[in-house]
Amino acid sequence: MSSAGLIYKYYGKEILKNLCKSEYEKDLSDQELEKIYESIYKNIILEIDAIDNGVNQGKDLKYSI
Repeated sequence: MSSAGLIYKYYGKEILKNLCKSEYEKDLSDQELEKIYESIYKNIILEIDAIDNGVNQGKDLKYSI
């Protein structure tokens, strides 16, 4: 896991919770927070980690760049 992945792993939920509260005045339920957290990881952070770790592009990967 790259530094981006580690930061997201340890601080992602806290950042998302605070961002939604400050920008949208919305308190997320645990279920909503987990769904958003997982979605961002699968669609953004996983790709960044792969690039940072030197994973080559190819077919049938868990991410798309």
